[in-house]
Amino acid sequence: MRPFSRSTLSVALCGALALMSSAAAQAAPDAAATQRFEHVVHDFYERYLATHPEEATQLGDHRFDRRSGDSSAAGVAADRKLYHRTLDILQAIPASSLPPDHAVDRAILENDLRARLYDIEVLKTFTWEVTDYSATQGVYVLLARDFAPMKQRLAAANLRLQAIPKLVAAAKQNLQRPPRVFTETAIAQNKGAIAFVQDDLDDFIKQEPSMKAVLAPARARAIAALQDYGTWLEKDLLPRSDGEFRFGREHFEQRLKFALDSDLGADEILARAEADLKVTQKTMEATALPLYQRWFPGKPTDGVDGHVIVRAVLDRIADTHPNNDTIVGEARDDLDKATAFVREHRLVTVPTKPIRVIVMPEFQRGQATAFCDWAGPLEKNGVTFYAISPTPADWSPARVESQYREDNSAELRDITAHEAMPGHYLQGATASALHFPTLVRAMTTSGTYVEGWAV
Repeated sequence: MRPFSRSTLSVALCGALALMSSAAAQAAPDAAATQRFEHVVHDFYERYLATHPEEATQLGDHRFDRRSGDSSAAGVAADRKLYHRTLDILQAIPASSLPPDHAVDRAILENDLRARLYDIEVLKTFTWEVTDYSATQGVYVLLARDFAPMKQRLAAANLRLQAIPKLVAAAKQNLQRPPRVFTETAIAQNKGAIAFVQDDLDDFIKQEPSMKAVLAPARARAIAALQDYGTWLEKDLLPRSDGEFRFGREHFEQRLKFALDSDLGADEILARAEADLKVTQKTMEATALPLYQRWFPGKPTDGVDGHVIVRAVLDRIADTHPNNDTIVGEARDDLDKATAFVREHRLVTVPTKPIRVIVMPEFQRGQATAFCDWAGPLEKNGVTFYAISPTPADWSPARVESQYREDNSAELRDITAHEAMPGHYLQGATASALHFPTLVRAMTTSGTYVEGWAV
């Protein structure tokens, strides 16, 4: 799960190269147009951060920590108006009038605005993305990182706790017929949200006991609102959660175009993927064969389906796996070893920003075994969290065993390389240290680049 958009270096490479190659042939940049573009970017993000204060906190801009965003239909309408207004102004500034870096930023911002409007106006994601209505994420981001004295952060958290009933009301107003699995995930996460407000907040309050009485009324009202929300999710929304989680071809093609910022279509990507799959399967078979011969001596291999050999080897690898008591410690050890490897082999400069392996908060679970929660690009001394999720407490022993056979010790090393070193943590920390003419590349995420790097 990705609680808020993570800020990373975002460049659609093909588009950027095209802009760069054309820059030499174009006239000198127009200073007035360049300044106008910088003002557009500044004004847009100033307005966006002010109206999305929880995300501002995540990004490291703490001017709005004492505010809460508006997720109601009115808030969605205000977003739509902001995106259209910014897009209209942007289109009046020709890319050819800008320096190359500015022209790249213009292309990225335009694509991002169009994608946001497509989600609001066409896909209407605010009516079915149930997990977007995370009632405690905005509180958690205030407390997780030590960017200010705890008393100051708890005072801001108190105000966001007071806003939880409003967020619950917005969710009830907006959500219509989501896919059932989305609602089921939200139900489980809401239980974690209640536990966070009811119990986990005490861990932070212990650092500033004087705030316990101050927070008590807001905590009580928030818990009551979340309990009511949980009942509504189960009794009202779940029975009508018959929405289709598939976009359909037309919408998928458009969503894909926005995500890639490219005209490369789904058919071409599928053809490439199927070709890669065949090569990968053959490579896996070649890698598995000597292991199979070593681990299963005497078993014939001639004429045996390669898939059978790979499956047997993977099953043997899965015998060595962590459990709920050991997975976080094992991930820490894997991270230390991966970092030492990168440093020893001088693969890339290791970031100085700290990273910490943590147990994933319960209200964020349900969509991934692990995720990387970067310190935002505007955060001065932020810690990156490599969050690991134990299995839910109500799972049967057989289901827990199945999960950890899947996320076995070998797979956990792979997950650590992906999420932390040299994956998401390295890329995010490096990107946030870079400086560009505008905030666009710091504020806009390219999932293609981010996940491509980590893979």
